[in-house]
Amino acid sequence: MAFGFEAEDFDRSGGDRKTSGELRLDYAINDIWSVETALAHLDKTTVGNPAETGRRTDFGLRVNYQPNEDLKVYAFGQATVNNSGGLRDNDRLGLGFEAQVSEKVALSGEISGGARGRGGALRATYSPTADNEIYLGYTLDPTRLGAGYDLVGRDKGTVVLGGRYRVNEAVSTYMENTWDMFGERQSLTRTYGVNYTPDARWTVSGSVETGRVRDTINGDFDRDAFSLGVAYVNDDQVKARARLEYRTEDGAGLAQDRDTWHSRQGMNTRSMMTGVFWPMSMHWFQTVPKAIFAMESMSKPAWAMPIVRLIMIA
Repeated sequence: MAFGFEAEDFDRSGGDRKTSGELRLDYAINDIWSVETALAHLDKTTVGNPAETGRRTDFGLRVNYQPNEDLKVYAFGQATVNNSGGLRDNDRLGLGFEAQVSEKVALSGEISGGARGRGGALRATYSPTADNEIYLGYTLDPTRLGAGYDLVGRDKGTVVLGGRYRVNEAVSTYMENTWDMFGERQSLTRTYGVNYTPDARWTVSGSVETGRVRDTINGDFDRDAFSLGVAYVNDDQVKARARLEYRTEDGAGLAQDRDTWHSRQGMNTRSMMTGVFWPMSMHWFQTVPKAIFAMESMSKPAWAMPIVRLIMIA
């Protein structure tokens, strides 16, 4: 059995605010069947937009079936159990799978439908050797948000093409090309990264992201991001991680120019008595004066209520 809790708080100059929390409980019935549950609460105020102001509580359930190491299938659903104000319900049902098709090929996919639109994901991974893999994926998430801007037009999803290569036992590298079709704001970015694992406990990682965002509403701009992270594992009893990212955006006008600092830390501990993992997360943000807050979605399975991280934009 595993238990987890996460809470987020968001405030923006002018009166916009968002507070959310999520309680999770996972239970393994046996070696084949397991159940995951989540209860999430959202309290949101958007000045001048009654449709994005209110309170909502959602409950999510996912049932996993894994007959062997090469196949997992699951069904999930979530429903809004309480809603006030103008927020829409967040009901959703879906199916998914993860399969090791052969020694070198793996596939995973998911499809869902609900009150906020259709969602889906598909990914294929080819590993010609134990040290090398190439992957291609597509994701459509109807709950995601842009970094500080609303969706204009129709979200056509995100396509990712990447590869990973292990140089030796201590060093591995990766590269990704991401085509993001978020309505009228579309981007093509490239990410290059390296992971260094000096021993079984420590991993240090760094990455560089560069690309151009084409925005037919506000104008195009260039984006560059640099990040550095560290992770620690102590015999599966303690897992800790921290990551710092700096992002700069340069457009045709001042409205598109922004600098962003973001830091995220997390830790999981396993109870020696029960074997339960207790996840904890912490956030730290710093920016120059005259900052405003923005919101950015994080990667998470579509069946679950979305986690939101905070960033500060100068």
